[in-house]
Amino acid sequence: MPNYILMAGVPVINSTNTYPDMDKWHLIDTEKKQEEIYNRYAHININLVKDENIQEKFKLVQPDLFEVNLSSKDLETLEVKYIFTVNELEGFEKIYEYNQYKIYEVN
Repeated sequence: MPNYILMAGVPVINSTNTYPDMDKWHLIDTEKKQEEIYNRYAHININLVKDENIQEKFKLVQPDLFEVNLSSKDLETLEVKYIFTVNELEGFEKIYEYNQYKIYEVN
């Protein structure tokens, strides 16, 4: 689904990255300790976590797929304004819902 949103012209952080967006990932991996995980062609899954001090933000799932654990502080750093999901989220304002899809505003 993230790729469909991207095709509509909406900036998306978890679309398929043909080329890695190193500038973006360096914002949350300032010491570049996990660069070998995100420096690749990849599909990206995002997990929202409550731990603001999580050390392992990136996890390689398979050669073309990695997960990113983002806290609310990371969302702010990455300037995320909206979250599109099928999950119910706490702490964010739901501004749209259709079938199982929801859009939350990040405050």
